[in-house]
Amino acid sequence: MQCLVRPNRVVAIILVTIVLACFTPHMVSETLFQQPKYQAIKVQLIAREKSLSLTTFGRNTDSYISESRLKHGQSELIRLSFRFLHQESRIPDSFLDYAAIHEFRALRDPSCDGSLQSLLHRSSSWKYAENAPQIDATAETILPCYVVTPEDYKGSKHLKLRPR
Repeated sequence: MQCLVRPNRVVAIILVTIVLACFTPHMVSETLFQQPKYQAIKVQLIAREKSLSLTTFGRNTDSYISESRLKHGQSELIRLSFRFLHQESRIPDSFLDYAAIHEFRALRDPSCDGSLQSLLHRSSSWKYAENAPQIDATAETILPCYVVTPEDYKGSKHLKLRPR
């Protein structure tokens, strides 16, 4: 009687099976089950896009043009995308005060990045914060987008601004 499988092939199949069993779960878990990378951001809200109607199904989104406070006294303009369900609280109008710095746990989302110009021109109804700086609407600046939810709010503090 003749052996149908050569011994070398059996050893190779066993080795491949062992390698796949040991390394595949780790590789799959790293790629499929990565936790989103949240970061703490401090922002001053400059303007809020006035929302149209809210939906009772799924998430609603309010868009803000904000100034993000970076280290060493630097700042950058960003788009803050506040996502909430119908029954959750929105960012209150009282937060639209440039003298207030709000801290959020945010998720960077490159899929909602956009130019400042297109963001301002897609809607003519923007509500500006009191004491907010003027925005150059002709600039082709790309605003990085950060997504936050009501649970991501961490607190606020007020600055003493000099009158303009």
